[in-house]
Amino acid sequence: DGLTAVGFWTNRLAIARDQCHRLSFDVAQPLQDVGVKVVAVNVGDPAEQIELDTVAKDDIICVLDPDGSAVAKVATDKLPRTYLIDSEGHILWFDIGYSRTTRRQLKNAVFYYSREQNVDPS
Repeated sequence: DGLTAVGFWTNRLAIARDQCHRLSFDVAQPLQDVGVKVVAVNVGDPAEQIELDTVAKDDIICVLDPDGSAVAKVATDKLPRTYLIDSEGHILWFDIGYSRTTRRQLKNAVFYYSREQNVDPS
């Protein structure tokens, strides 16, 4: 149950490496109290070339998409991409790139959807 932020990234682009690093500090750590999980999906890099030294590995789940088949289900080849997904796998929000605006909008989306999930419909 809950929300998951998914960041598709590649080691070949500085903005994408930054996104992977920032997801931990911008989303996983400050939003863990509202139950947000964070998954960083590396697209197309050999495992030995991936630099995760700056990522707080306890805060996010890092997975590999070596052939790009996972990202192809939701996106083109433009990376980085950041998604907010609900517990049923529905995409609630997404953005291309990872800027200050992206971080603010992602946090706003998390608070909006987490509050919506906790509203009693009766």
